[in-house]
Amino acid sequence: MKLILCILGIFFFAEKIRCDDEWLKNIEECVEEVDFSPEVIGKPLDLSDPKAKCFIACIGEKYDVIKDGKIDEDAYAEKMKKFYPHADDSYESKIKECASEGNAESDKCEMAAVAKKCLMEHFGEPKSY
Repeated sequence: MKLILCILGIFFFAEKIRCDDEWLKNIEECVEEVDFSPEVIGKPLDLSDPKAKCFIACIGEKYDVIKDGKIDEDAYAEKMKKFYPHADDSYESKIKECASEGNAESDKCEMAAVAKKCLMEHFGEPKSY
């Protein structure tokens, strides 16, 4: 089960991480908090699924990308840049643009999904997929 949750976290948060106890605990908590099913492993992320949106938001909060209900542009850029090695010099401004688009949403789950969609539109799939 721990391996499944680790894979799920990598798939949704797009971060290469060590699957340590803290990461697994956070994934388990977010899966439980949003009643999210691990059965989606290996399938493309459905950004229209409310539970997927809230799962992304939950993970963002656990790793301080989302603070006080808003995306922290600097933290978001720092976390995501290692997954887009092909990004050019405009990377940081695009990340901030995506954070700004997400932050325009009043619902934190929608905010997380909008930012992720924007990021994928600019850079495609992260290298950890």
